[in-house]
Amino acid sequence: MNPFVEAIGMLGGGLGFLISIPQLVRVVKHKSQVGVSLGTWLFIMMSTVGWTVYGWRVFSFSQIVTNTVAMVLAITLSYVLMRGRFGIWMRLLILAAIAVPTALIVGFAPEWLMDAWLYIALWSRVPQTLESYRSWREARSTMVSLTTYWLSIFSSLAWVVYGVLSDRPVVVWFSVVVTVLSVLVVVFELLAQRAVARAASRTPIV
Repeated sequence: MNPFVEAIGMLGGGLGFLISIPQLVRVVKHKSQVGVSLGTWLFIMMSTVGWTVYGWRVFSFSQIVTNTVAMVLAITLSYVLMRGRFGIWMRLLILAAIAVPTALIVGFAPEWLMDAWLYIALWSRVPQTLESYRSWREARSTMVSLTTYWLSIFSSLAWVVYGVLSDRPVVVWFSVVVTVLSVLVVVFELLAQRAVARAASRTPIV
């Protein structure tokens, strides 16, 4: 593959594997996950597993390396978010139940089924988008990391370019949808912060 195209892929993947870190640090530091959608991170984990295997399937070094790191971080964050909800074995079972079928389908299934599975994963930001909308409407302060979603936006834009230059429509459409949903999360979280500040300014001081 063209080295320039691979460089764009490395940029997108490099930004992409960083997205879990700010959210993981914020959740662990504050010992709270208010407003953070577990569903989104399980979907992201599924996505990174799928794209790692997809990288092997199409022999894309940039996708293999960057998505492997992103996968490990997404699995770690998903595991942390499930603490307090499930026991250790149930957490491991849930992670395996998502990762194993994803790897098998993307790695060995016909291309149409692989594409369909990857398109399911592209809706990963929907649960967080709905949760952030709820936080705005309820004027709720959250633990959602805006840095995570800014990184997601720039990473997805890089993957759009990569997909166009490498003539891979599945990469393009996946990345466009992720970009739009990530922008919505940022917008709703900023609106939620304003709503919280407004509500606090109206609270009488006793």
